[in-house]
Amino acid sequence: HVAKYGRSLDDVEEDEEVYDSDGMAWKVVVGKGATEQKIHYEEKLQGLDESINEAKVLYEAKYGCPFDSDDEEEGGRLEVGRGIAYQRQVYESRIDALLSQLGEVKEMHVAKYGRSVDDIEEDEEVRDSDGMPWKVVIGKGIVEQKSLYEENLAHLEDGLAEVKVLWEAKYGRPFDSDDEEEEETGRLETGRGIA
Repeated sequence: HVAKYGRSLDDVEEDEEVYDSDGMAWKVVVGKGATEQKIHYEEKLQGLDESINEAKVLYEAKYGCPFDSDDEEEGGRLEVGRGIAYQRQVYESRIDALLSQLGEVKEMHVAKYGRSVDDIEEDEEVRDSDGMPWKVVIGKGIVEQKSLYEENLAHLEDGLAEVKVLWEAKYGRPFDSDDEEEEETGRLETGRGIA
């Protein structure tokens, strides 16, 4: 015990609180008979009961119902649900809270950028803080979203084709051609080297 805890059991005073490796508090009781042990046991039990009661109060404060409320048994199973009306009320209160937060965010946007996000017109080009352009699309269904996606993809493919033409002009071969040197060495050498 001395090697593990740094003190002898003989040095522990009666009624001193001692903590184990898990942080659990223990009260030292030197054998004084069953009566004394029962008193200490009941004190410990009372402390645990107080902790449980405190947890129940916190549970009721958080969830709005007592932890150990008497729900009626019906059909051999315990019904613990609150019903659709309660669920709807909780759902609507959460939605109201989210809409309130959305309103705050919109107000902060107006304060920072001088205009509301609701004032932005469809197809208006908007730039983010990095200067990246974004196109505003107001939901009109999957068909229009697909059309806009394909339009943007075609624009990107045109840009890639232009880069490939510039590559070929600079390096004298197509960008996606197989290079013999690459096959032999496993590396693609793009530099012109020192003559």
